[in-house]
Amino acid sequence: MTCPRCNEEKEKGSVFCRHCGSDLRNPCPHCSDHPGDAFCRRCGRRLDRPKPGIMGMAKTVALYAGLLCGLILLLEFVTMWLKLGDVISSASELTFGGFYWLDPMPRTLFTVSGNWIILIYTVEAVIVTLCLWKIVKEVLKTRRDGDDMSDTAGLRLPMIYSISFVLNFIVMVVFNEHVSTPSIDGSINMIISLLHASVYEELYCRLLCLGLPILVVSLILARGKTEEPWYRYLLGGFGYRRWMLIFLVLSALLFGLAHYDGWGAWKVIPSFVMGLFIGYLFVRYGLYAAISMHFLTDFALSATWLIAGNLGMTITALSLLSMVVLGLCGFVILGKELMDATRERRIL
Repeated sequence: MTCPRCNEEKEKGSVFCRHCGSDLRNPCPHCSDHPGDAFCRRCGRRLDRPKPGIMGMAKTVALYAGLLCGLILLLEFVTMWLKLGDVISSASELTFGGFYWLDPMPRTLFTVSGNWIILIYTVEAVIVTLCLWKIVKEVLKTRRDGDDMSDTAGLRLPMIYSISFVLNFIVMVVFNEHVSTPSIDGSINMIISLLHASVYEELYCRLLCLGLPILVVSLILARGKTEEPWYRYLLGGFGYRRWMLIFLVLSALLFGLAHYDGWGAWKVIPSFVMGLFIGYLFVRYGLYAAISMHFLTDFALSATWLIAGNLGMTITALSLLSMVVLGLCGFVILGKELMDATRERRIL
């Protein structure tokens, strides 16, 4: 950069030219004031906008991904509650084996029917609603305080959600003709199962298989007195320690292998990676973020369940295609953060 008056080179951080004494701070082009800040102190207009760079552009696109993800979640939320009427009318004819344990394949413990199905669906719909509301409150508070919204669960969800579609696409291409998928046809039994998985599998894989062992080890290491209240370990949001990675990996592996039975071998790898991501959300933010992430993924086809015909299929296809494209930005952001964390020898 040179002085606008004498064209001499100016040193980085200089306020005045060392040759002619001119004020080097950017003058406001609208009122000619020299505030030396990002905004003019007289007219309030932005002065020198920093060049965004790759990370800046990626974060900008991630904000749009968050907006799109919010619209998708809104549609899924509406679908979940509207389908309650179908659950009530069909419950007497259904038998639901939703309570199971993993070894690592799902093994049914007992089945329920009738009013029990209605009760379970309603309770789980309320849980998902509370989780989504907590994310909305967190985003609104962060925006009100002027903090970086990219560090909130509300912006992490769409990044991970979009990355998961990119990974699934890559794995499906690699496996090619060996890919098999269950029929997610929007039947009421399938919708009940997907909502149940969003809550039950997170309680099982995150709270029971991740939070509980971390709580036990923390109590042992701290001789009965942990840094966080004991319930924070069960509900998540307690932050990483290096030794916790082993439990994160094991819970993700269990989560990945559990999808082999219904999907086939191709689904294990992306499900394992998704388990790592959801475990990361659980440890960093809490159980509410993990459940919201699972619900967002499992109800991805809700437009086709709620809107019949080509319109519902078009909305679903466009939203999934958009998230795949935006997933590339997620790779940039999380990749940069991972490199920084590796260089600084810390955990994300």
